[in-house]
Amino acid sequence: MLTSNSIIMIIDTAENRSVLKKDLQQLGYSLTLEASDLDDAMLKIQESTVGGKPVSLIMCDWSATKVGGNSLIGKFRASPLLITTPIIMLVSNLELSQALVSASVHINGYLVKPYSMEVLKNSLPMALANKVV
Repeated sequence: MLTSNSIIMIIDTAENRSVLKKDLQQLGYSLTLEASDLDDAMLKIQESTVGGKPVSLIMCDWSATKVGGNSLIGKFRASPLLITTPIIMLVSNLELSQALVSASVHINGYLVKPYSMEVLKNSLPMALANKVV
């Protein structure tokens, strides 16, 4: 199953971005943007939207940015380009309680690291349908 959904992943390390990109490709998600921080992500989202491929899903590591998970989500939701774009946060067990609180700031789901391919596979269609995972 190949899908044309444009997914941006915001993860600070190249190795972890590579792992998630490979996993997404195995599941048939071919258009994936990569960013290491919020500024890079916002630029790539804007370029992709102007190029006719708006971002369908944001996948972000809770601890990947300097601003923190809640602030990051707030910045996405404040952007007219991203106000309704589904967000899945990647969290560690230690960050899980923070992510659950963030459901109140409009995330569609979270994946606890390390996630299984089955959990990833089941989470993506729900998030892309803009449902809570």
